[in-house]
Amino acid sequence: MTAPTAKKSPDGFPPGFDIKATVEEVEKATKKLVSGRAKVVFFKPLYAPLVFRLVIKAAQWVLTMATDGKSLMFNPKFVLELPIEHLKFSILHEILHCVMRHPSRRGNRDPEIWNIATDLIVNGILVFGEALEHMNWIVLDRKYYGKAPDGADWTAEKIYDDLIKDAEGAKKQFKIKCACVQKDPTDKSGDRKSVV
Repeated sequence: MTAPTAKKSPDGFPPGFDIKATVEEVEKATKKLVSGRAKVVFFKPLYAPLVFRLVIKAAQWVLTMATDGKSLMFNPKFVLELPIEHLKFSILHEILHCVMRHPSRRGNRDPEIWNIATDLIVNGILVFGEALEHMNWIVLDRKYYGKAPDGADWTAEKIYDDLIKDAEGAKKQFKIKCACVQKDPTDKSGDRKSVV
């Protein structure tokens, strides 16, 4: 999930906000996320097995939320700022990344452009397909929802191929600010993981 980089959003999530949370904020955010996860299960029961399989992990190095396909990582301050409907959207967003195996499909692709491409797929489904209430700063473009010019459905790979033609332009257009590929400071293996 990408974060806003320009003006303050109506959600109260200002750019460059202090992402470090206190122990109390982490506990409060974790409880809110667990509650939001339960609401997602009642709203979309099909995703229940995956929702409960993902390990909930406070990750202050992530600006918003992210997944590596195994964990649901969240910035506590981001979670505390979100209204419950936007929290449900954010959780579903990360779940769809897992359903579509986005973290494991990146390969050698540019991580920022891959994140934009996968966010366009996921957000298109949630906004245009499901008509869910969402934050006004998400990566979204109706062009990439539905059929591609070749008549087949858009895929993350097709969107990536389209965006990479002007990677810098895409990064500016979507004001990307993501975890993409960062070292999780709590992971002792030293591996750089793909997160979306």
